[in-house]
Amino acid sequence: MYKFKLTILFLFVLLLFQNKVISQNYILDDFFLNIQWIIFKVPNDSIYKITKNINQEGYFYFNRGFVDTSLIAKKNKSNIVRLESKKNNYKKYKLRYRFIENIDTLQSIFPTNNSFNVLPKEIVIKRNKRTKVYYYEDIFLDEVRFSYILRQLGEEPIYNSDKDEIRVLFPVNKNDYQMGRIVLNDTSKLYLVFGKSEDSLGIRDNERVSYLLEESDVERIKKRLSKINSFSSLNCTRPGDRYLVEYNYNSEYKRFFVSFDCLSGKKEFREVDSFCNYILSFVLGIKYKRRYKSKSSTIPDK
Repeated sequence: MYKFKLTILFLFVLLLFQNKVISQNYILDDFFLNIQWIIFKVPNDSIYKITKNINQEGYFYFNRGFVDTSLIAKKNKSNIVRLESKKNNYKKYKLRYRFIENIDTLQSIFPTNNSFNVLPKEIVIKRNKRTKVYYYEDIFLDEVRFSYILRQLGEEPIYNSDKDEIRVLFPVNKNDYQMGRIVLNDTSKLYLVFGKSEDSLGIRDNERVSYLLEESDVERIKKRLSKINSFSSLNCTRPGDRYLVEYNYNSEYKRFFVSFDCLSGKKEFREVDSFCNYILSFVLGIKYKRRYKSKSSTIPDK
């Protein structure tokens, strides 16, 4: 009888120890999402309320309006997020919200338009008696996002520039960005800026490079520009990841928010697709990286 009681006591202690170990394993690390309100100004002096969300690893996105963080926390009661680590496995975290009290001001990098009043289009898909609603990306939030990235990289608007220039902004992934600017003049140059967003401070440029363009390339660029004179500014972003191409040439400004998948195969966008791909070949290609080594800590000719 004594041995039986001792065995029961041992099993009870062992069970308590196991529960303690299990509970310790389920203690979650905090993962912070920083939230800041932004006043977004457009060239006609209109202002819009925007909320910037940026997590501790540098990933950011925007919402229309001033988002109330207390309502978010109340809606997401568990606040458990499942994130992929660098070792390609997943770990659960306790999501915490940090509200940045000072309101930031962001100036639009693009000319005035009415995209704020154009709500995202929706697509309804029915599958196995279930209905899902998907939304196209909000073009106005694209303007906010790209304005923010270009500001962080030290860029200014080119729609009111007196120079002939082309600018491309290409998100390599959710944390890395590459910006290219081609200035067409007597000594035409390609300028590249590489930026990275690794923490809650946002994007910082970590490399700036400049190259002299060959005369033959300059002529090809001008020839392609002349072929898309009939196109106005274009939004063709779904499906696929979006990038920005804009230019100011012969005092005419145009802007394209586009993706490879959206432009590809559409006859009406053939010339735009060809032009965008050609310009991206300079920004993403290695032709000039191999031939020239001229680097500068700052980029002139802005």
